[in-house]
Amino acid sequence: MASGLLPSGLRPRLMVLIAFVVGSSTALLVYQAAQQRDAAFRAATSEAVLLSRLAAAYEERTVAVSRQLMRGLAASKAVRARDPLVVQSLLEALRECSGGVGHLAAAGPDGRIFASTRPEERGADVSGAAWFRLAAKADGFTIGPRPGGRDGRRGILHGTLPSRDAGGHLLAIVCVELDTDWLR
Repeated sequence: MASGLLPSGLRPRLMVLIAFVVGSSTALLVYQAAQQRDAAFRAATSEAVLLSRLAAAYEERTVAVSRQLMRGLAASKAVRARDPLVVQSLLEALRECSGGVGHLAAAGPDGRIFASTRPEERGADVSGAAWFRLAAKADGFTIGPRPGGRDGRRGILHGTLPSRDAGGHLLAIVCVELDTDWLR
């Protein structure tokens, strides 16, 4: 007695059984592949979040270290007196031992750079530069993006700190460039 749903011969029944097994296996493979893809996506997202947190923590630490470095420089007698030889040696020594610092410089209140880790900048007039004008008005450490480095690279943070006397008169401005190209 043949059922209306199943074919009546042995061969057709065997074909239906094979089709069922192959279809079920295929559906299971597709489901497992989707599960693996979702798990890989979640793992990659988790790793990306961790990496961005580590990068942010490193950058925050670099800025904090730079801020302390700048405070020490701005308070030094050599910077306050604008002694180019002593300040120059200080800047070079600090750059050597400070990771992430791309460049250090010091400018007088007239905007002339009197010490720099880039020899070609010594004596340059930066009084018209936005970072100099901002630092001259500021009471403390300022940091902001610079629109590209000297060699056209992006990824430079420019930090400044004015050095003032007891009456609030500007004596000098120290600046630092933090290289963030490693984040790319």
